Amino acid sequence: MALITAPLDLGDIFDKTVKLIGKTARRTVIVASVIILPLTIVVALVGSSIMQDFSATMLASANMEEAGRTLSESEARAVATSFLSILPMLLGVGALFMIGVTAAESAIIRINCNEVDGGDMTWREAVNTAFGGAMWRLIGQRILLVLAFFGMYLVAILPVAISPFLLLLSIPALFAGGAWIWTRWLFAPQAIVNEESGVVDSMGRSGDLVSGQFLRVFGIGFLLAIITSIAISIVSTPIQMLAMSGFWSQYMDLVTADPRNSSEQLRAMAALFSGMGPGIGISIGIQTIFTLMVQPSYQVVMYYDACARRGELAEAGYDEHDAPLLP
Repeated sequence: MALITAPLDLGDIFDKTVKLIGKTARRTVIVASVIILPLTIVVALVGSSIMQDFSATMLASANMEEAGRTLSESEARAVATSFLSILPMLLGVGALFMIGVTAAESAIIRINCNEVDGGDMTWREAVNTAFGGAMWRLIGQRILLVLAFFGMYLVAILPVAISPFLLLLSIPALFAGGAWIWTRWLFAPQAIVNEESGVVDSMGRSGDLVSGQFLRVFGIGFLLAIITSIAISIVSTPIQMLAMSGFWSQYMDLVTADPRNSSEQLRAMAALFSGMGPGIGISIGIQTIFTLMVQPSYQVVMYYDACARRGELAEAGYDEHDAPLLP
């Protein structure tokens, strides 16, 4: 039996979201872990390598400080070259991680939509579809979304070049524009995965679903995003603190270092950087897995609610004019 067949009020959206998370939690955790954990190991290794380079630079600076000498031109050029060589690796790992997260999100959205429709997709079936066309369309949609945000930012900030006082108008315009773009395209991922829409078509489809209930979708979406963020922080913070335990112990050494002894501070910073890499990778991986467990679920419930309000789902005695404007 389908989980959602009629429009929902705010309480129903909370209820259906909790039920959907409960029904799909095991499968979503497995999908997210299978895809994200290997990438987390890669991020941890790369992060550790980068932090070790920073640490070596700090130690070299401390040694030169104690010896009373400064970097020569060739040494400074070597340090700059070393840091620049890190950039392609950093961008490559970032792109790889983004692809993995998008693939996992595509699979999890498919599991959630299938569950709402009364199906029972296994995690293996979801993983098999994770790296298909839907993933690449999702990446294309996200790129257009980022470009839209960037273009809106330029338009909002441009008047400041004319007069600094126009900043008072630009900041509200920036927030209003960002809210409009985010809300208007909120259901594009669901349209891509569940309806096999193209990149541009998914944005138009999302706009159609939001049309006539913009404030309602924005209010509920923003509220659920805040609640989700707080809940994930509460659950993941102890794990992240444990993963970063070495960082915090070294941080206390940095705080207690003699501020008048620059070489001592540099050595404390070197120790701080040397232990950050694995902890950062683990923290990113854990945060991502928890987010993938919750965020797609409430967005899928909101997507089906928007479809129901347009008369696209089986419903009884519902008049779209009776729908409240605000949650």
